Amino acid sequence: MSQRPFLSASTARPERKETARSGRLSVVPPPRQHVGRGIWFFVLAFVLTASLVTAVVVLQVLVSQGSFGVQELARLTTRLERDNGELRRQVAELSAPSRIVEEARGSGLRPPQEVEIVFVEGRGRAGDGADASGDEGSDR
Repeated sequence: MSQRPFLSASTARPERKETARSGRLSVVPPPRQHVGRGIWFFVLAFVLTASLVTAVVVLQVLVSQGSFGVQELARLTTRLERDNGELRRQVAELSAPSRIVEEARGSGLRPPQEVEIVFVEGRGRAGDGADASGDEGSDR
Protein backbone atom coordinates (compact mmCIF):
# COMPACT_ATOMS: atom_id res chain seq x y z
CA MET A 1 0.00 0.00 0.00
CA SER A 2 1.15 3.36 -0.74
CA GLN A 3 1.24 5.95 1.84
CA ARG A 4 -0.13 9.33 1.36
CA PRO A 5 2.20 12.13 2.11
CA PHE A 6 1.28 14.19 5.07
CA LEU A 7 0.18 17.66 4.17
CA SER A 8 0.84 20.40 6.55
CA ALA A 9 -1.56 23.25 7.16
CA SER A 10 0.64 25.57 5.19
CA THR A 11 0.55 23.41 2.09
CA ALA A 12 -3.18 22.66 2.27
CA ARG A 13 -4.35 26.26 1.87
CA PRO A 14 -2.57 29.15 0.36
CA GLU A 15 -2.39 32.10 2.65
CA ARG A 16 -4.46 35.15 1.95
CA LYS A 17 -2.87 38.46 1.84
CA GLU A 18 -4.18 40.84 4.37
CA THR A 19 -5.02 44.22 3.01
CA ALA A 20 -5.42 47.27 5.08
CA ARG A 21 -8.90 48.72 4.99
CA SER A 22 -9.58 52.29 5.71
CA GLY A 23 -12.85 53.57 7.09
CA ARG A 24 -15.59 52.13 9.18
CA LEU A 25 -17.21 48.81 8.78
CA SER A 26 -20.91 48.72 7.90
CA VAL A 27 -23.56 46.05 7.84
CA VAL A 28 -24.52 44.88 4.36
CA PRO A 29 -28.28 44.47 3.91
CA PRO A 30 -29.48 40.97 2.99
CA PRO A 31 -30.28 40.41 -0.68
CA ARG A 32 -33.83 41.33 -1.65
CA GLN A 33 -36.31 38.60 -2.26
CA HIS A 34 -37.74 38.85 -5.81
CA VAL A 35 -41.23 37.67 -4.91
CA GLY A 36 -42.82 40.24 -7.22
CA ARG A 37 -41.19 38.78 -10.32
CA GLY A 38 -42.80 35.39 -9.77
CA ILE A 39 -46.23 36.92 -9.28
CA TRP A 40 -45.91 39.04 -12.41
CA PHE A 41 -44.87 36.01 -14.40
CA PHE A 42 -47.97 34.08 -13.30
CA VAL A 43 -50.24 37.07 -13.92
CA LEU A 44 -48.80 37.54 -17.40
CA ALA A 45 -49.06 33.82 -18.16
CA PHE A 46 -52.68 33.77 -16.94
CA VAL A 47 -53.66 36.81 -19.03
CA LEU A 48 -51.95 35.40 -22.11
CA THR A 49 -53.60 31.98 -21.68
CA ALA A 50 -57.02 33.53 -21.03
CA SER A 51 -56.78 35.71 -24.13
CA LEU A 52 -55.74 32.76 -26.31
CA VAL A 53 -58.60 30.61 -24.99
CA THR A 54 -61.04 33.47 -25.60
CA ALA A 55 -59.75 33.88 -29.16
CA VAL A 56 -60.20 30.16 -29.86
CA VAL A 57 -63.75 30.23 -28.47
CA VAL A 58 -64.66 33.28 -30.57
CA LEU A 59 -63.28 31.60 -33.70
CA GLN A 60 -65.29 28.45 -32.97
CA VAL A 61 -68.45 30.54 -32.56
CA LEU A 62 -67.84 32.27 -35.89
CA VAL A 63 -67.26 28.96 -37.65
CA SER A 64 -70.42 27.52 -36.11
CA GLN A 65 -72.49 30.52 -37.22
CA GLY A 66 -71.11 30.16 -40.74
CA SER A 67 -71.99 26.47 -40.71
CA PHE A 68 -75.55 27.21 -39.59
CA GLY A 69 -75.84 29.80 -42.37
CA VAL A 70 -74.70 27.25 -44.96
CA GLN A 71 -77.22 24.69 -43.65
CA GLU A 72 -80.03 27.25 -43.86
CA LEU A 73 -79.04 28.12 -47.45
CA ALA A 74 -78.99 24.42 -48.35
CA ARG A 75 -82.54 24.00 -46.95
CA LEU A 76 -83.70 27.08 -48.85
CA THR A 77 -82.13 25.79 -52.08
CA THR A 78 -83.85 22.42 -51.67
CA ARG A 79 -87.22 24.07 -51.06
CA LEU A 80 -86.83 26.40 -54.06
CA GLU A 81 -85.83 23.51 -56.34
CA ARG A 82 -88.91 21.58 -55.19
CA ASP A 83 -91.15 24.62 -55.81
CA ASN A 84 -89.55 25.13 -59.23
CA GLY A 85 -90.26 21.49 -60.17
CA GLU A 86 -93.90 21.90 -59.09
CA LEU A 87 -94.26 25.07 -61.17
CA ARG A 88 -92.71 23.37 -64.22
CA ARG A 89 -95.20 20.51 -63.82
CA GLN A 90 -98.08 23.01 -63.68
CA VAL A 91 -96.82 24.76 -66.83
CA ALA A 92 -96.60 21.41 -68.61
CA GLU A 93 -100.18 20.53 -67.59
CA LEU A 94 -101.59 23.93 -68.55
CA SER A 95 -99.82 24.05 -71.93
CA ALA A 96 -100.85 20.52 -72.97
CA PRO A 97 -102.72 20.60 -76.32
CA SER A 98 -105.53 18.36 -75.05
CA ARG A 99 -106.24 20.77 -72.18
CA ILE A 100 -106.21 23.76 -74.52
CA VAL A 101 -108.73 22.01 -76.80
CA GLU A 102 -110.99 21.26 -73.82
CA GLU A 103 -110.85 24.87 -72.64
CA ALA A 104 -111.59 26.13 -76.14
CA ARG A 105 -114.62 23.84 -76.45
CA GLY A 106 -115.80 24.88 -72.99
CA SER A 107 -115.62 28.51 -74.11
CA GLY A 108 -117.71 27.78 -77.20
CA LEU A 109 -114.94 27.76 -79.79
CA ARG A 110 -114.92 25.13 -82.51
CA PRO A 111 -112.44 24.07 -85.18
CA PRO A 112 -113.01 25.60 -88.62
CA GLN A 113 -115.15 23.59 -91.08
CA GLU A 114 -113.51 24.90 -94.21
CA VAL A 115 -110.02 26.21 -94.69
CA GLU A 116 -109.63 28.84 -97.35
CA ILE A 117 -106.29 30.22 -98.44
CA VAL A 118 -106.38 33.65 -100.06
CA PHE A 119 -103.48 34.94 -102.11
CA VAL A 120 -103.21 38.69 -102.46
CA GLU A 121 -101.57 39.98 -105.60
CA GLY A 122 -98.98 42.64 -105.41
CA ARG A 123 -97.55 41.58 -102.12
CA GLY A 124 -94.86 38.95 -101.84
CA ARG A 125 -93.73 37.14 -98.76
CA ALA A 126 -90.97 39.62 -98.18
CA GLY A 127 -93.12 42.59 -99.21
CA ASP A 128 -91.11 43.17 -102.43
CA GLY A 129 -94.11 43.45 -104.73
CA ALA A 130 -94.12 39.79 -105.84
CA ASP A 131 -97.19 37.59 -105.33
CA ALA A 132 -97.33 34.78 -102.77
CA SER A 133 -96.23 32.04 -105.22
CA GLY A 134 -93.03 33.86 -106.02
CA ASP A 135 -93.87 34.18 -109.78
CA GLU A 136 -94.25 37.76 -110.83
CA GLY A 137 -97.13 38.48 -113.10
CA SER A 138 -98.74 35.03 -112.96
CA ASP A 139 -102.54 34.90 -112.97
CA ARG A 140 -104.51 32.88 -110.55
